[in-house]
Formats: sequence, structure tokens, C-alpha cells
Amino acid sequence: MFKFCLKSVFDFYLYSNLHIALCAVALTNVSCRILHIPFSLQLIFISFFGTLSLYCFQRLIGVINKDSVAFLGARYRWNLKHKKILVVLIILSLFPLFYSFIELNPQSKTILIISAILSLVYAAPIFSYSRKKISGRDFPLIKIFFIGLVWVSVTVFLPALENLSVVNSAVLSYWAVIIFLVIIALTIPFDVRDLEYDHASLRTLPMVMGEKRAVYFAQLLLIVSCFILYFAQTHLALLFFEKPNYYLLWSSFSILVLHNCSKNKSEYYFSFGVDGLIILLWVSSIV
Repeated sequence: MFKFCLKSVFDFYLYSNLHIALCAVALTNVSCRILHIPFSLQLIFISFFGTLSLYCFQRLIGVINKDSVAFLGARYRWNLKHKKILVVLIILSLFPLFYSFIELNPQSKTILIISAILSLVYAAPIFSYSRKKISGRDFPLIKIFFIGLVWVSVTVFLPALENLSVVNSAVLSYWAVIIFLVIIALTIPFDVRDLEYDHASLRTLPMVMGEKRAVYFAQLLLIVSCFILYFAQTHLALLFFEKPNYYLLWSSFSILVLHNCSKNKSEYYFSFGVDGLIILLWVSSIV
């Protein structure tokens, strides 16, 4: 009975998108440390509730439009059973999100609105193709770039725009590229997970390159991010981590986690383990 209750609580935390919302908060905090931006509850609210509401909206669209998701997976079954919870979480998120939004400066509001539009275009079936409604994620090879761009906008550029007077533009540029590569690398495993369910027309990287090569490519992106950070910090004298070896250790551990990636892994491996690497990055930045 206890194990069942514990599993139910953990599934709620994971599948209600609280986990991925905390990942957004963690990455925002890392960016603030890198860019020497003071702690802001407003930015935390936006990253948490913005991510929570958009991911819940995406999952809700998914269970309504069964062709757009891996509808045989554990996450889909949970979402199908708890549609009302997703709706409630979306509604509850809108209040603190709106309150935080109105306090932003005009530039920050603009980039947040653009990010929200991109997220809605990604999730909602608003395009027509061959008499069928499709969303942004259904366009070949575009999914990971949608996700990477939105995450960089919210967790890197938004904090920077709110604190332009203290932000080093060179550090901002290099850090944005690093995080873009990291997000794409951590998104590829989810395309591997969905190989059995995604329609062939999606042309995701694992479909084009094969499962193993796609994983190798994700690992390569993490290696490239290490070289970029090392080059910027050593040759350009740009300060990122006070102890850059922690990023190298984090990248090495992440590469090991991705090495075990396959479509046969459980949903916990992907949604908790792979996404959880972002929280681990935040932990490594404050050690």
C-alpha cells in the first residue's frame, strides 16, 4: 500500500509537469549565476509557472489529438486519466504568471510573448496539411530547434534583458549557445523514446540517423559545449563557472546517462533521469 501511494505521488510530480517546471527554475538560476544576476522571485515564477502551464497545455492537446503523441506510453495514460488536473494546473499557473509578466520591462515582455507563441505553435494543431491538422512539432526535424529556442529565450535571454546593466554581452552570447546545445542534446533522447509511436513523416533525428547515431550526436553536442566553455573562459578570459571543472564533470556524467539511452527504457529514465540532468547542472554550479 505504501509503495503504491509513493508511486502515485511520484507519478503526479513527474507527469503533472512539476518536475520539468523545476528544471526550468534550475536552469534559470544557473544562468543568473553565470551572468551575475541577483536572485529574482519574479524570474522564478515566470520560469516555473510558464513552463508548467505550457507543458500542461501541450499534454492536454496531446490526449485530445491522439495522433500527435506516443499514446501508448505511461505518460499518455496518466494524462488521459487526469485531464482535469492538467486543466486546473494551467488555470492556477496563469495568475502568478500574469502578475509576474506585468512587472517585466518591455523587451522582456516581447521575448516572453514570442516564446509563448512559439510554444503554442509547437503544441497546437493550427496548420493544415493533406486535409489534416498538424502542429509545429509535426514539421520534419524542427522539433528540437523549437524546444531549444524557447528554453534559451526563457532561461537565458529573459533574465539578461531584465538586468542588462550588469550583463556581459560576450558571456551572454556564449552561454546562450552552450545552453542551446545542451537542450537539443537532452531533447534527442525523447525522440528516441518516441520512435515506436511517431509518424514516419516527422523525420526526427533518430529516424534520419538511426537510434544509436542520434544518441552519439547528442553526446557530441555536450562535448562541443565543453569546448566552447573552455575556449571562452580560457582564451577570451570570460568567467562562467568559478570552477569550470564542475561543468566538465556534469557533461561527462550526462554523456554516460545518454549512453544508456534506448527506446526500451522506461518513462522514468527519460522524464525524470534525462530532464533531471538540468537540476544536476544547477547543483554542480553551486557546489
